[in-house]
Amino acid sequence: MSDMLFNVYGSQDAAALALINGDIDYWLNPLSLSRGLQGQFLAADDLNIVANAGTGMFYMAFNTRRFPGNSVDFRRAADCMIDKEFVAENVLAGAVIPMDSTVAPGNAFWSNPDVSSTCKGMSQEDRLNTAVQILKDAGWTWEKEPAFLGGRDDVDAGVGLTGPDGTKVQPIDLIAPGPGYDPMRATYSLWIQNFLNDLGVPVTANPTGFTTIVDQVFGPTEWDMYILGWGLGTFPDYLGAFFHSANDSAEGGFNTPGYSNPEFDALSDAFDAATDINEARDLNFQMQEIIARDAPYVVLFTNVQYDVFRNTLEFPFTEFLQGITDGGSGLRALVKKVQ
Repeated sequence: MSDMLFNVYGSQDAAALALINGDIDYWLNPLSLSRGLQGQFLAADDLNIVANAGTGMFYMAFNTRRFPGNSVDFRRAADCMIDKEFVAENVLAGAVIPMDSTVAPGNAFWSNPDVSSTCKGMSQEDRLNTAVQILKDAGWTWEKEPAFLGGRDDVDAGVGLTGPDGTKVQPIDLIAPGPGYDPMRATYSLWIQNFLNDLGVPVTANPTGFTTIVDQVFGPTEWDMYILGWGLGTFPDYLGAFFHSANDSAEGGFNTPGYSNPEFDALSDAFDAATDINEARDLNFQMQEIIARDAPYVVLFTNVQYDVFRNTLEFPFTEFLQGITDGGSGLRALVKKVQ
C-alpha cells in the first residue's frame, strides 16, 4: 500500500477534485455525499462508488437547562414542525435517510421500529395546527397566533410566542456547521429556521465552525440549540452517555442538553447491568421511546455511507455496516492495488 494515496476527511469539494484528478485513490469520508458529488463520481469512468447503511445520527439538540428548551412541550412542538421526510427527499434529494430514533434503522437488532417523531406523516398544515395545539394546551400564547394559509410557503407566521409563566421567547441562534464543512447540515439548519419561524419561534440559523460549536456546547451552558452528529458503533450503550443525568456535559460528560429524567436514568442503569441480550434490547427500546417523547434531541437523519475509490483498488469486500470508511486500518490493510 505504500504507493496508495488516501485523503482523510477534509472538505468534500477538495476531496472530490483530488479523486477526479487522480491525486488520491480513496477518500475516508464519514459524511453523506450530495447528489451533485455522486453524479461527478459516477461520470468518472475510473472511479467506483459503493453505498452502505450508516449507524450514525445527525441531530438538533436543545439546552434543557434554560427557557425555552427546558419545556418538553416547546421541544415537542418544535419536533412536530420539522418535516424530515420532505427535507430528505425534496431538499437533500435522497442523500440521507430520515431518522426518528436514536438508533439508526440499519442497526436492525437494536433500532426500535415503533419509535416515531411527534408528527410523523402529517401534512404541513396538520403539523402547524398540532404544534400550536401542543403549546396552547400547555399554556403558551402568541401576540399573533400562526395560521396556515394554503401552501408550504404560505403561512401567516406567529409573533410574540410567550411561555406559560409570561416569559417571552427571545431571539435564538441555531448553531450548525457551515456549508464548507457539511452542506447538508447547513441546508437543514435553514429549513429548521423556516419551520420554527412559522410557529413563531424566532430562530436564526447561524453557520459556525465545527470546533467552535464543540467548544460552545461541551461544558458551557449558555447556548440554546445546535446541530451536530455522532458516528456510532452497533452496541447502543451510548444512550446512557448522551442522556443519563449523571453525564451532564457541564460536569464533563456527553449529555450536552443537560437532560434529566429519573425514569430514563433507571432504565439506563438496568441496561448497563443486564446480562441477557433480549432483556437489554427491551430496556434499550424503552430508552429510545422516552428520548423520542421528551425530545432533548430531535434526531434528523442518518447517512448513507458512500465510499469512493479508484477502480485500480481491490477490497476484500465492500458490504459493511457504516461502510468501508468505518472498517478501520485493518480492512484498509487488505486493499490491493491492481492494474
